[in-house]
Amino acid sequence: MFKRKILLTILLIVVFLSSCKKSINRKKIQLKQYWEIKNVRSGFSGTLFELYENKLYYLTNKNNKYFLNIFNLTGKLRKKIEFKQGRGPGRLYYPRFLKIKTKKIYLYDPALNKISYFNIEGKFLDSIKIKKNIGKGLFMDMNEKYIFFNDMFKNKIVKVNFLTGIIKKKIKYIRPLLNKKSKNSSIKGEKTKLSNLLIDGEKNKLYIANISYPYLIEKYDFSLNKIKEFSRPINNNYDKLKYTGGRPSLKGNIIINGLAINNKYLYAAFGGGHNVKQNKIIGYQNKFYISVFKKNTGEFICELYNPKINIINGWARLVGVNKKNIIVQVTDFGTTMCNLIDKKNNIIKNYILIFNNNICLNLPGD
Repeated sequence: MFKRKILLTILLIVVFLSSCKKSINRKKIQLKQYWEIKNVRSGFSGTLFELYENKLYYLTNKNNKYFLNIFNLTGKLRKKIEFKQGRGPGRLYYPRFLKIKTKKIYLYDPALNKISYFNIEGKFLDSIKIKKNIGKGLFMDMNEKYIFFNDMFKNKIVKVNFLTGIIKKKIKYIRPLLNKKSKNSSIKGEKTKLSNLLIDGEKNKLYIANISYPYLIEKYDFSLNKIKEFSRPINNNYDKLKYTGGRPSLKGNIIINGLAINNKYLYAAFGGGHNVKQNKIIGYQNKFYISVFKKNTGEFICELYNPKINIINGWARLVGVNKKNIIVQVTDFGTTMCNLIDKKNNIIKNYILIFNNNICLNLPGD
């Protein structure tokens, strides 16, 4: 009898604490437009997409050539710029990052350790050679003074002078995954340290967000002093994104994949996830959402969702936001788009999704 009372008391306490948890403010957003894209390099990083002046730019490759496709936000192709493949000036070898700033197109090629840049019409202007090895950089952002990289093994942030290519400052991980003696195989089962990077050019601030659990976004100034941390409650039990020791190299959930800002808010998208069985990628089934924070205070405001893309089977990445739109790139492993196209994909396909971005206007506390 006494044990039963104790168990009942514990149960009541658990129920009470659960009821005291702050509920998440969920806001439904309208899906305005979507279209399939082809000849893109599949991968959860989605770093070859850029929103600039109400146009969507993304890089494709076919027959040893690269093409920068320029679409309006209704899905109509406006222009296509061709780049030849190669290692010489103005050629692209294996680009991994696309950035467009002040009417210039920047393409970073980690295989050559250089950034080639062009005018907005595609005319080659110059290239910047990174003077020293920055490590296995997977995410980056830049302005006309500095380039910031995230190194997946040793350096949390690497700051590089844009004009000289010289490394100005680093923040190293407390526990690097690799050192000079270790090999890639030694990190099997380790959680990835990969992080999204985003520059707020108006405020001269840098945001860095965990790819893997736990949910954390950090805000830095350009001297790499940490200013603030952003976080939010998440209800699901997510698998940490870990190294497999083979190909593909990662498996697990992508807790944040893509950051975007406007004058008031910071947006962060859940990125889906996958498992690896017999060297094959199998997509997880997870709820898709976009988290919105006040960028000055770090306060979590709301979670955006759309019932037609409620469950993502594959990957998603936030490309950008403007006053009216939220742009997301999706890699569908089979069922993400089934509410829209009325059938299951038998092969991996890529899509652009355009959502309405008026839901967070005039929120309480603005």
